[in-house]
Amino acid sequence: MATMYGYDVESLQDPFIEVAERGQRLGNGLLVPGATLLNVIPILCHIPPIVSTQKLAAQVRELTEAMQKLPMDFAKRALVSISEIYVAIGH
Repeated sequence: MATMYGYDVESLQDPFIEVAERGQRLGNGLLVPGATLLNVIPILCHIPPIVSTQKLAAQVRELTEAMQKLPMDFAKRALVSISEIYVAIGH
């Protein structure tokens, strides 16, 4: 995270780490062959999310999007603040 986004992770309770771990924990159960009805009966993927597996998949999707969005938002905010400092100095 430090190399890519300039963010130093302070602890395991860091928001970035918590989102990634939760998404991984929930997603791992969906990937095991035969663990869910969606793996056994693929047509179920096309019905509304009333099946708990589909709801779980939707949560994993949201967490995955958050894992991608959070670091980018941090980097964007950092760039804006650096730009503001640079302008305030008068360069």
